[in-house]
Amino acid sequence: MRRILLLQPTVGEWDEMRTKPSAPLALVHAATLIAEEYDVRIFDRRLHGDDWRDILRAELTEKPLLVGATGFTGPMLMSCIEMCEVVRQVWPEVPIVWGGIHASLLPHETARSGYADFVIQGEGEIPLLQLAQALDQGLATDNIPAVWCEVDGQIKGLPPGKWAELDDLPDPPWRLIDVEAYLPEYKGRRSFYYQSSRGCPLQCTYCYNVNFNSRRWRKLSAEKTVSQVQYLIDNYNVEDIYFVDDMFFTDIRRGRAIAEALLPMDITWQVQGVDIRGLKRMSDEDFQLIHDSGCQRLTVGIESGSPRIRDYVKKDGTVEDIIEVTERLARFPINLYYSFMCGIPGETREDLQQSVDLALRLLKINPNVHISPFYIFTPYPGTDLFRVAQEQGLETPTSLEQWARFRHEEVNLFPEKRHFYESLYFTSLFLDRKANDYTVPAWVRILSDIYRPVARFRTKNFFFHGLLERHAMNWLLDFWQDVGRNMKMKKPLAAQ
Repeated sequence: MRRILLLQPTVGEWDEMRTKPSAPLALVHAATLIAEEYDVRIFDRRLHGDDWRDILRAELTEKPLLVGATGFTGPMLMSCIEMCEVVRQVWPEVPIVWGGIHASLLPHETARSGYADFVIQGEGEIPLLQLAQALDQGLATDNIPAVWCEVDGQIKGLPPGKWAELDDLPDPPWRLIDVEAYLPEYKGRRSFYYQSSRGCPLQCTYCYNVNFNSRRWRKLSAEKTVSQVQYLIDNYNVEDIYFVDDMFFTDIRRGRAIAEALLPMDITWQVQGVDIRGLKRMSDEDFQLIHDSGCQRLTVGIESGSPRIRDYVKKDGTVEDIIEVTERLARFPINLYYSFMCGIPGETREDLQQSVDLALRLLKINPNVHISPFYIFTPYPGTDLFRVAQEQGLETPTSLEQWARFRHEEVNLFPEKRHFYESLYFTSLFLDRKANDYTVPAWVRILSDIYRPVARFRTKNFFFHGLLERHAMNWLLDFWQDVGRNMKMKKPLAAQ
């Protein structure tokens, strides 16, 4: 049986904030079909520290049929590039296949980069299997939908074919990963990241989904979703499920059926993607049901409290809808994580003030509201706002290395406001008691509680002069991470 090696890059601060990294879902799902015919291995760079190159070379002792890589725009790409360089050194002739969001949105550029022999555009289950079979049998690859490559200096390929019906796919091959290594704690419970649907029907102009999924939402049935959750509970002692769906409650009847099936299970659950209009369509009985079934958290993209900006980015729901839903949910002990953005093209100080005022108002309306920090807008390729940013002077990267530096620290769409936005991001971290939900040192909680009134004052008044606490907190966090790394290095191998 020929071997296929799939590469998971580092994610950055998102995994550093957790007690353990999240599972490499993109690779596990992409391997669903090829795992039935090939010896698939997943190399997760996040698990191997500074020795990852030596461990990857050892993984490459047996020549693979192909190597796959995934990543989204930003630092993940550089992590992928570095791993691909090791592959090239060991097996120069082995084809490297790139997939994921960035490669799908920019297949021509990725295929021309020198790091990818093939690019799979869109979902990987079917085209990855077809490509592996063609390479294994020495057949042509130019007739495979969704596969792109460079031929005689020209990028050639076919657009994606028909999407797979999710219920028709085998269950994800969890056996390919050490699930125990991917169970970060949430409120002291072993949490596993899980996807039960794909895509989103909304048209937000900042989101890759409009292009990547063509505004189409597809789902596993409630029955299959619950069956897979039960498997994770029974086989890996999972205590909490974090649904990373882009829009979980698109079909409220399905959401209700899942909640009803989870009622007798000893499980808690969270949802990453929820929209305010979906919540508004739900009744109080629905809210009671999801709470009774173990729902601990709903993450809702608010993005802006300015009606003008909400219309501009085509965000469904009004400010009045947000307030109404927040008031109704105050009767149920479910954490609401509301996310906001700043630095949207065309946003004025007044627009941003409306966002801050709304965030602080929501904290008063509902004691279970948490405000995610005000994320600094970064225009991503394939979105309408990326084209707007280009019109406003954004310099478009032309290589994977440049795209790897494409984040708010480097993009500088509004360089004169960079300090302002980064200060707002910092102070908005401390508007609430979200630190209590995570496994963090006690001193972090204590300092957060002490600093909260100051953070609220600074945030409300945009008073960021002399923000020495930001530098102090960054130093403390760096120090704590260094201590944690050193302690881990001193542990016996068996203890790790």
